[in-house]
This record gives sequence, structure tokens and C-alpha cells, in this order.
Amino acid sequence: MKQLENSNLLLNSVIDLIDDLIFYKDKNFRYLGCNTAFLNFINKSAEELIGKDDFEIFDHELANLFRQNYKPKVTSERMKNGSPIPMAV
Repeated sequence: MKQLENSNLLLNSVIDLIDDLIFYKDKNFRYLGCNTAFLNFINKSAEELIGKDDFEIFDHELANLFRQNYKPKVTSERMKNGSPIPMAV
């Protein structure tokens, strides 16, 4: 269990070092996580983002745009198996 925890910490640290906007969602389009660049871009904290969907965070028009761009990726096998899909913008 400790090894998995250390792997997750390492992965999160690496993602945070990337300047691109990165986020990942569950199959219900709720945010599971993201990097600091994404949080800074949307001017939110992780607590304000995690567990919410785009319509709870952004105005309706922008949320629709995000959903349209993200939805085609949900049909992949990874998402059907319940794995989150990471997204870089």
C-alpha cells in the first residue's frame, strides 16, 4: 500500500511540474484531479474543483464547450473500464 501511495505522490508531483493545463475526470465528468497550472488558469482551489462537473464551475456556454471536447474521449476502452481519462489542454 505504501508503494502505491508513493507512486501516486510521484505522479502528482510530475503532473504539477508540467506547464500545460492537465485535468482528469471520472465517467460522470466530475473532476478527480488536475495540476497547479489548471487551478491557476481557472482561479480555483482543488477543494473548489474536485468532485464537481463543468456546469458547477463554469458558465453554461463554457461548460458545454468543455463537455463537447471531452465527451468523444469517453468512448475509449479506458473510460468504459472506469479508469479516468487525463486531459491536457
